[in-house]
Amino acid sequence: MKRAKNLFGTVTVPLEDVKDQVTESWHNIVKNKEEELSQSAPRESFKSTKKRGSLRIGLRVSAVAQLHHLGPHWYDALLHKLMYQHLGYLDSLDGFGRTSIRRSRQRKGIRCSNRSSKSNSTMSSSSSESSGSGSSIENEVLWPSVSPWPGTLSNASLSILKQYATMLNIPPQSVILSWWKVTSRLSIVDQSFLLQLLAILQRHIAEGNYSDEEMQEVRSTLRIWASLQEEKLVYLNNNYPATSRVISYQQLTHTLRGLKAVDSKPETRSLQIFPQDMWENAIRNRGRNSPDASEEQQLVAAVAVSQEIISFLRDVCDFYQDVFIRESQVSFLRLTYALLTYELSARVRPLMIKLYKPKGDSQFSCDANEINDTAETNSSTALQVSNPVWQLYKRLEIIVEIGENLPEEVQLQSDLHGYHQWFVGGVIRWQEHVFRESRSMIAKEVQKDEFQSNAKSYGSASISSSAMELTYVFRIVTTYWQKLAWPDEAEGNGIAKQLMQQCCSLGLLYTKLVISKLEVILQEKTDPKVLLLSAETCRALNNIEYVCEEIQELPGHFGLAIENEKYPVITNTTLKMETSIKKFIDTVIKKLRQTLNQAVMESCEMVNETPLLKKVLDQYLSLLDNCLTRPNFERFLRKIWNVLVAIFVSLVESNCDKKNAEFFSGVFTILERTWHFFTHSPTNSKGLDPQLAHTMEYQNLLDTLGNLKMPTESLVAKYYRERFEEQSQPGASLTARLVVLAYFTTTGNLTVEVIMANDIVKPKNYHEPTPVLPLMSSGKSPDTYVQVKLVPGEWFPNVRNQKTKIQKKSEAPVYKESFEFLISHTDTGTKSGGHLLFVLKMSHRVQADCILGEAVLPLEELPCVEPSAMRSVTTKYLTVNLAREDNEYTALKALQYRIWDKKAVSFLKEGKKKRKIKLQLDL
Repeated sequence: MKRAKNLFGTVTVPLEDVKDQVTESWHNIVKNKEEELSQSAPRESFKSTKKRGSLRIGLRVSAVAQLHHLGPHWYDALLHKLMYQHLGYLDSLDGFGRTSIRRSRQRKGIRCSNRSSKSNSTMSSSSSESSGSGSSIENEVLWPSVSPWPGTLSNASLSILKQYATMLNIPPQSVILSWWKVTSRLSIVDQSFLLQLLAILQRHIAEGNYSDEEMQEVRSTLRIWASLQEEKLVYLNNNYPATSRVISYQQLTHTLRGLKAVDSKPETRSLQIFPQDMWENAIRNRGRNSPDASEEQQLVAAVAVSQEIISFLRDVCDFYQDVFIRESQVSFLRLTYALLTYELSARVRPLMIKLYKPKGDSQFSCDANEINDTAETNSSTALQVSNPVWQLYKRLEIIVEIGENLPEEVQLQSDLHGYHQWFVGGVIRWQEHVFRESRSMIAKEVQKDEFQSNAKSYGSASISSSAMELTYVFRIVTTYWQKLAWPDEAEGNGIAKQLMQQCCSLGLLYTKLVISKLEVILQEKTDPKVLLLSAETCRALNNIEYVCEEIQELPGHFGLAIENEKYPVITNTTLKMETSIKKFIDTVIKKLRQTLNQAVMESCEMVNETPLLKKVLDQYLSLLDNCLTRPNFERFLRKIWNVLVAIFVSLVESNCDKKNAEFFSGVFTILERTWHFFTHSPTNSKGLDPQLAHTMEYQNLLDTLGNLKMPTESLVAKYYRERFEEQSQPGASLTARLVVLAYFTTTGNLTVEVIMANDIVKPKNYHEPTPVLPLMSSGKSPDTYVQVKLVPGEWFPNVRNQKTKIQKKSEAPVYKESFEFLISHTDTGTKSGGHLLFVLKMSHRVQADCILGEAVLPLEELPCVEPSAMRSVTTKYLTVNLAREDNEYTALKALQYRIWDKKAVSFLKEGKKKRKIKLQLDL
């Protein structure tokens, strides 16, 4: 009721003073209601007060017998009016009334639901009709600002109600019913007071104190009360806000106890109003998408609804759940979670399907504006950080996390189970948008990048801005994925691999653009005196290397397993990027090869490394060392080294039949110095690893140069050394076995005793020396002898060759002949690698003698003994065989190049004669 500001005063006449007669008297006008009720007005000769004055009133009240047409509803109206006045009086004292409450609610942002307002207005009108005038304060939310009304009235009001009940002859049970009918409609009433009234009401029902008409009123009021409690529980956070914890907790507790009391007592159980499933009808079908709303409006609304659900569920977890479990044995969280997630799913799922539905019917358009509009639309609906789609996704994630405390069957029944799958299309659109923009950005960055030094360092080198921009894109993508926190690990790994593949494609695009730009710069440099590489070129290669390493770290940033799993996309991408660097290096070296070739020729001719190492390599490698990363620097070193080895090989091959040993000795010297220049050592830690630099080509070159720089005699000695090593191998070919005794004496002689030969076989032919047919198979034993030589002969000019006597027709000829050679174990020929050569020959009367094989014994392996100790020398068993093809001996290869050397030519001719001799089976 609105209070009149210009009210002068009020007058109250107690009915008990009127009795059954007409009265006319003066009554004081007072401002305060309490003063008015407590004051007794005089009947006669009333004198007015100075402050307010007095009013003469004439009244007539009929007898009780004439009030038979009145009933309890008049008592109800009076009770309602007195309650209203009492609450209004409290409003004037401490702001208890509806006006201040609504103002407080407006300040705190509290709102009522439409459904509550509708029911409240209905009850207010009915109460106003029964009370005469004014409005009601039923169903107002008071808990945030005031305490609930405990159901007490002033003494005067209680006295009036008692007198009125006596006049109307209303029994106590009807008075209780009236109090229940009036107070149960007020939301501001303390629920503990209503619980007491309900207990008394149920007692009277059990005792049968109510008539049929009154029982109908009981049923009606209980249904209305239950409906109001249902409405309050549906809008739980509005009617029992968690911000007013103590009051809300008490009121909610007594409300649930009252509902439980209604359902537990037989007298009221027939109404079946216990709200175990009341929320389902109230919550279901609320908040669905409007068919007239746009997708953007629906998305914003879904975000708002999801946030409200989060706030409500958190309040449930923190405040309401305990009350419902204790008082009603109902898991309010479980029921509410299932219903709210059902409704939220009904709002979100169709919206996501509609947003990400592929437009298969749309035709391809070449209109640039239309393409741009489509791209903008897709980017606005992409699952991008901070946009509405992202907010909705993260809110659903929080809601699902709240439900993790519920039983597993509730989680599986939740319509939000698998919510992340609704947003796969958003991830794809975000991916398309980001990588489309990134490709355009990378092309622009590479085009304008001059590869100048940047503050960012990469090892000992530096990188430029374009590489920084690309790696920043990688950071955006990986950070996005980490924030996304995709709940399904298997599906998340698949999406992460797709994102990783897109990052790899950016790395390949960047490599292609940088290499293309470097090739254009390289083609513009035609002057051989100008360095082909610059610091900017080196920095561009560093960029690629830096991006390559960032790509290798992507699996870890995406949270993928990196210990026991390799990702082909990473391996292939890094391999392609490294291959691009190597191809560019090959292009640089190809242009540099002519300069290197000239420098090698000049250094070898001069036997001076300065033209190669100082004038060419030093300036290039210094630049590369200062500007390149270690991996790129090593790539250049390996490439240049391999090219230099190839140049040396070409130089040797083109001059092996023209130059003498002295020239190749100089080439060997330059090669050795180049080797030390390129490989790291205790004094040079920046070179190549010696093991990596020692390639097969380099080793073959060393062997070839080692042979070519030798004198002819040394090559001959090396050939016999190779023959000795060949014969010493297990399983070597065998044409005979020779038993000899050889030693030096301290007197300066070489004593050689040829004892015997056995196991003589005839080779099938020279090219296949495998012993397949014994000589005695022809039926005749051969005539054999042994020649003893010191080779090479140039080292032993004063020594004559010796031979044994011919042993005729003997399968195991015994020679038992000794030879003395005047040489010492300290002679030059002995130390330089001289050998004893035993040649087993088959004697013919008509034809030239046939060589069955030869055995080699190094002089340096012979013992030197005193003449008295000759018997202590052990016998040697030598393998006798024929030499293999010429190209199987490195020394022979070197000798074949020396067509200008008569000694070499003569030695080779002698070897060819041996191979032309054929054994005759018939002697």
